Amino acid sequence: MYLCTKNYQIETMKKLILIMLAVAISCTMSAKSKQKVTGEWVATWATATEFTGKGDMPKSGTLTGKSIRQIVRVSIGGSVLRLHLSNEYSKQPVEIKSIYIADLDNDPGRTAVAAEEMLRAALERAKELTRGGVRLFASPQLEYFLRSEVQTSHFEEDEDCINHFLNLNDSDILCALGVWQHSEDAVLSALAGGFVNRRLFKADIFEGNVSGEALDDCRERVAAQLHIPPEATRYFVRRRFVSKEMYSANAEGIKVQMPDGAIADVSDVSHIVRGEAVTKEEGRTYVFHPEWKQ
Repeated sequence: MYLCTKNYQIETMKKLILIMLAVAISCTMSAKSKQKVTGEWVATWATATEFTGKGDMPKSGTLTGKSIRQIVRVSIGGSVLRLHLSNEYSKQPVEIKSIYIADLDNDPGRTAVAAEEMLRAALERAKELTRGGVRLFASPQLEYFLRSEVQTSHFEEDEDCINHFLNLNDSDILCALGVWQHSEDAVLSALAGGFVNRRLFKADIFEGNVSGEALDDCRERVAAQLHIPPEATRYFVRRRFVSKEMYSANAEGIKVQMPDGAIADVSDVSHIVRGEAVTKEEGRTYVFHPEWKQ
């Protein structure tokens, strides 16, 4: 896939298995896409071409009359999109009757952020209960962090903390959540059950800040909906600013050694990582709240 830009040109041949891509991309070809392109093409997403055997096909053995789709995550912006399809490894011609391209969502990362915030809330509640004397199911490494007040400095100085962290993995968290969803504590049960069963927070996005009054109103509605005390709504109504920065030369950055031995920042030598649009930090305020009923 190629996107049109105005500052540089990279024509990297992208060969996609036609059978995989025919399903893959859903886009509306508008008259705009047929306009004359005045910029230059830059490859932004590609996959290796490979042979497709019988094991890769559906049970019917054919894709005739079927639709295929695929999520393509481009790495750079542009005003015009161009697809290159390849049938290199097939001995038979393939006819594609239509291809559609569509934007999945105005913010495809919203679900991931909502899931992360629900997980944060569940762990915060579990930590509060544990430190209050409630014994919760947890692996030794997870229990260590539930009982301990860990600071950033501990990961630099405390060998015991580092070892527990290295032994902690996804299965520790998921197993604990699976048990916690049946907890006698209504708050922990709702949060863990929501995460396990994909009843995630609804995430409302705001470009500016959100007033405390608006949050209080939301908390009152949630308290009535979930039948929980007002003080427990802090686990269900949450505000968080999420920043997004593609690349920052002001941080440690990425250094590249040039042929002459000189060291340069990648933003100084790359056509892709360049300009204010890349280094500019942007962010949004998310307000999370449940949309399910107990």
